[in-house]
Amino acid sequence: MLIELYQYLTTKCPPVAKRMGYLREAIAIHRRYARHRKTWEPHLEATKKVIREAIEASSGGTGTAVVLGSGLLVDIPLDELSDAFDRVELVDLIHMKPVRWIVEHYPNVGLVEADVTDVAGALVRFAAGEGALPVPQAPDLPGVDLDDVRLVVSANLVSQLPLVPGGWLKRRTKLDDDAVYAFGGRLVRAHLDWLLGLAERGITVCLIADVEREFIDRDENPVQTYDGLYGERLPGRGHTWRWTVGPAGEVRSGITLRNKVVGIPDLAKAAAAAK
Repeated sequence: MLIELYQYLTTKCPPVAKRMGYLREAIAIHRRYARHRKTWEPHLEATKKVIREAIEASSGGTGTAVVLGSGLLVDIPLDELSDAFDRVELVDLIHMKPVRWIVEHYPNVGLVEADVTDVAGALVRFAAGEGALPVPQAPDLPGVDLDDVRLVVSANLVSQLPLVPGGWLKRRTKLDDDAVYAFGGRLVRAHLDWLLGLAERGITVCLIADVEREFIDRDENPVQTYDGLYGERLPGRGHTWRWTVGPAGEVRSGITLRNKVVGIPDLAKAAAAAK
């Protein structure tokens, strides 16, 4: 508890990230990873493998690579990205201290503080009765020249986009569950459409997404299943694997939380093959 409090008080982040709960969520993920590092390892390695395939699929050697949802960097092959590109930009709303320390050792790696759906500030105003429910926008990535970008990685991010905004809307507004769920779907759709737009520009886009959340009992029988994409669908197929997010007892007594993950190294190729 003291560690979490210290992190909360000392982590640099935008005020809206604290207010809406993004910082609390980032700290919770950090602590969960610390508890279940070995259990998460197969998922982390599978994610890195997909990103390595994406590095090979891109032109590489020059230009910039952008990682959206860089998080704790535990699922990002930073050495390979740093070697393959002139510049690597790690994009997240919150960059924890351990991440800042790691990045100090890479002269061509930068940190970009950004809300990739660009709705956080507008949601605060909406909850205060100012304006309408916002429409998700293409992210503003300060200092990133998209004309120079060769690779974009969306790393275990898209299904996370609705979580904090949805919790905020449920706590602070009178929107019903259906409306909150629909808004989550719009966040997912906007992110997928933006990635497809980048792919159409000739940028190699790598998408790793947990598409399903499943609670299972000790005999691996499903107890509850949730759509991680809020009614939306990925534009193509990729590698699939299971990620044990919370072993039995972490979330509920005797219940394990396991996600189905899809990793697509080249979104343009996957989307073309699906047509």
